[in-house]
Amino acid sequence: MNVPAAVNVLGTMGPTTLMMLWAWAGVPLGVYNISSWVVYRAALVIALRIAHDRDTNLPATLMAVLSAILPAADVLRHYWDIYVHLTARGISFIFVGIGAAGDLFSLVHGSELILWIGVFACESYYNLVPWVKKRLRRKSGEPITLHDLPSST
Repeated sequence: MNVPAAVNVLGTMGPTTLMMLWAWAGVPLGVYNISSWVVYRAALVIALRIAHDRDTNLPATLMAVLSAILPAADVLRHYWDIYVHLTARGISFIFVGIGAAGDLFSLVHGSELILWIGVFACESYYNLVPWVKKRLRRKSGEPITLHDLPSST
């Protein structure tokens, strides 16, 4: 979306004004989101109760399966990013640790825990190992290069 007028106005207002506008917008947005979720949750509870009264467990089972699959699918996108870029860019050890710790204490999200451990392993391989090697080379006095490519001169 390219709106030059908006870019000019918001670009000249400065980050302080922009942040204040976002903060003010957060209040009505929060009220809207909460009221929307209340309506959706009430509708879901009513639908599940109707299904339970008819002795059908399929909707409740579907909700349980979706609550396990969707967070795991969110972690899988990190695997795709690691595969495409051969690096764990934009993923911090703290973020991965918090995600894995939350899943460690949840029986439902065991599959997600295994996926987070895999992301942690990839991050260690692609980010931590090169960092440690660079630090060791720096201490040994060996010159540090950005890329292992032959010189063009």
